Amino acid sequence: MTKKVLLLFPRTGFDPIKPRMPSPLIYIGTFLKEKGYEPIIVDTRVDKDYKRKIISHINDSIAVGITTMTGMQILFALNLARFVRKAAPKIPIIWGGVHPSLLPEQTIQNKYVDVIVRGEGEETFYHLIKAIDDKTALEKVKGITFKDKEGNVINTPNREFIDLNKLPFPNWELIDYKKYRIFDILSARGCPHRCGFCYNIQFNCQNWRPKSAKRVLKEIEYVVRKYNVKQLNFIDDNFFTDKKRVEEICRGIIKKGFKIKWRASCRVDYINRYGSKFLNLLNKAGLVELFIGAESGSQRMLNLIKKDITIKQTINTVKKCKDNNIQAQYSYMIGFPGETEKDLMKTFKQIDLIKRIDPHAMINMIAIYTPYPGTEMYEQCKNLGFKPPRTLEEWGEYTYTFANLPYLGSKRIVYESISYISRFIFYKKELKEKFITPLTRIPFEILSVMAKLRWEFKFFSFPIEWAVLKCYLVYRRKRQLKEIYKKLK
Repeated sequence: MTKKVLLLFPRTGFDPIKPRMPSPLIYIGTFLKEKGYEPIIVDTRVDKDYKRKIISHINDSIAVGITTMTGMQILFALNLARFVRKAAPKIPIIWGGVHPSLLPEQTIQNKYVDVIVRGEGEETFYHLIKAIDDKTALEKVKGITFKDKEGNVINTPNREFIDLNKLPFPNWELIDYKKYRIFDILSARGCPHRCGFCYNIQFNCQNWRPKSAKRVLKEIEYVVRKYNVKQLNFIDDNFFTDKKRVEEICRGIIKKGFKIKWRASCRVDYINRYGSKFLNLLNKAGLVELFIGAESGSQRMLNLIKKDITIKQTINTVKKCKDNNIQAQYSYMIGFPGETEKDLMKTFKQIDLIKRIDPHAMINMIAIYTPYPGTEMYEQCKNLGFKPPRTLEEWGEYTYTFANLPYLGSKRIVYESISYISRFIFYKKELKEKFITPLTRIPFEILSVMAKLRWEFKFFSFPIEWAVLKCYLVYRRKRQLKEIYKKLK
């Protein structure tokens, strides 16, 4: 009897040649393999012949699992589901990931969705596959959403959170690791903080659950010894929550003599509490980059979004990172409910100050705030006239590239132009590498000069050149969507 389970990772619409590892599917696949099943991971971002691979396995598979986040990845997921349904009409199609977990009752209405795995997938997906394999009632499987024979939506009780230390080691042999830009390590899940824009409050219930330092070091040792890994990326939402654990991990890396470089996310209030001794330890252990959410240069906005940090902490963080030779990358958002022009200018001034203090500091562009389901600010935006998408297809057209915020009114194009300008200033090298061709080189250089002038004088009104760029991007996006929908018919 077959034990195969197909696990599909859709494209996202913004995929580099070497993307991040499909970590959710690696963890689910590992758990299934430990239980005697044969997981087949198909990552459509790196496997150009993915359709042939799906066809070769689908007829002797128990089910197909698809993961997706909010945004264009949903449309690619729908395309995959349609392809699967056409190739094997009776095989169950299971959806998981952040978006289906946050909006299960809406997601299950789509004809290409048979069952939804809510939240963490390892145990739930295994028990669901076992129920399908054994032909037992789905109602007994915790953490899923499905429709019964009468078409009623059934939400089974939530599954308890997993003890990450009890999970088997990730089986990286399930993928071709050479196709990915860096090795991803998960050392913890969740975050204890209350940021109003973050999905974590609903998805992880504001819980932070770590693997022990000993377990993390074992995983690092495994990938270093087996794959000769030189660079690691900790994909935790919040790696530094427990300072003592981080110290143990760093000391272990040094003691074992691992010559690795690693990256992780951190908060400015954490760094403010750290002394030079701890920061030097991070350096010695191989830390090369910190990803830091500064979010805004306005204290009023930081309070409104419940970031629980201060402007002073952000500037102190910049100084500490510079003094301790730590490369830091700061991210910002604009377009929050209640944000004024004065708040905007404070953000711009803070960015300029950061670059003056530390010219090597990186600004990861200025993103436009996008309301995501399951967040506190999502409900605020609805009260201000924001109309959420009502179908999976509509959510698939949802993007942070354009402002989905009706309360911005006529200022929407100005906010979008600021976001574009920030990319040309702070992300120019990456843009050049990813998108520039001989035909677009001259327009790119012209826009770069215009962006530099606008940023220098903080003049963002009448953004004619960026309105033209938006028209081009909208046109290109419509063509892309047309192709996707053509395949969905």
